[in-house]
Amino acid sequence: MIKLIFPEKFVASLAKHTYPIQLEKDEQGWRYRADLGIERIGYKGETGENKLPSRIDDPSVFDWDNDGHPGATLKLSVPLLPDGELYVVQTGHSVLNGRIMDGGKIEGGIEVQNFQQRVLGARPSFLNRSPDIQADPKASRFRITPVQLGTTCRALKNEIGGSKGEDAGA
Repeated sequence: MIKLIFPEKFVASLAKHTYPIQLEKDEQGWRYRADLGIERIGYKGETGENKLPSRIDDPSVFDWDNDGHPGATLKLSVPLLPDGELYVVQTGHSVLNGRIMDGGKIEGGIEVQNFQQRVLGARPSFLNRSPDIQADPKASRFRITPVQLGTTCRALKNEIGGSKGEDAGA
């Protein structure tokens, strides 16, 4: 009933990563591993630091998605209530572990080594609560599928019904 929306500015602000991939042959085929590293959203953290800011006026908090609000903005839609906004900071570190399948597809599980999120502010203010978020290892899955050479991002968005100036819902 509650719908969390990742605005286009949020999605556009996500870091563009490069990371090493490990491939290992075993008796069942090829194993795939990719450590995605640490990503900080809505604040500037020190390397190795695992503590999220707890106040909206903390000097490490900044307008990460350039929308005029501190931290990163998520939109919230709750039936019978006006739509809201959450101003959050977040850190995460995940590792992809899977197998290379027929046709070059890669499938597997996401090992969430760390995930923390804190709501620093909200509109309306009664939404200013930080939920306890726990990763579900059985539901944390990924799939990487090859695309035809020359395929553009726009073509992929159109094929999977991606946003055309709209917010991407989750």
